[in-house]
Amino acid sequence: MRTLKDADSRRREILASAARLFAHQGVARTTVSQIAAAVPVAKGLVYYYFASKDEIVGAVIDTLAVRLEKALIRVSVREDLAMPDKLRRILKLFFRLIERHAALLDMEKDRPDMFARVRDRLCATAFDQVRAILIAASDRGLAQIAYLDYMLTILIRGLADLYLAGVRDLSVHAVLVEQTLGLERGALVGIGMPEHDKS
Repeated sequence: MRTLKDADSRRREILASAARLFAHQGVARTTVSQIAAAVPVAKGLVYYYFASKDEIVGAVIDTLAVRLEKALIRVSVREDLAMPDKLRRILKLFFRLIERHAALLDMEKDRPDMFARVRDRLCATAFDQVRAILIAASDRGLAQIAYLDYMLTILIRGLADLYLAGVRDLSVHAVLVEQTLGLERGALVGIGMPEHDKS
């Protein structure tokens, strides 16, 4: 006898299957039929929850952005971490998510609209959390940054673009952040974080 699942649970299953398939074989090569088979449900049921494959891709992007935001918030509210520690961890979290879901970023040539949506959503998520950290640092007299929003837009988008262009060495990104924020040389590079640390 088949078990009926509630709508939210079924929707999450479809999105999880889509995300796995996108990561494994890319967005362009993944079909709605494959997503349905991976759940497994009828293809029509997938269309009951999502009007199109593009809508599924958008929902996967939104889910990843929410997951990233929660992870970044956990870092930004930690009182035991200094500002450089928080920034270093945020860099690692941001780039780790990009690495794990690189297939979503491979849409740049075929689907620049979807690629822009992924990049913009992830950058906006990072922007909000880094902004909060820098405002708190400014309030404590630890940083003085003119035109904070403009600077963060350039910094976050620039780091994302460099990473996508193949600059994957986190120490390079850390040095660029140090220079942009006027931090002491090595403030970010010298801060280690074990790879298994998921905060």
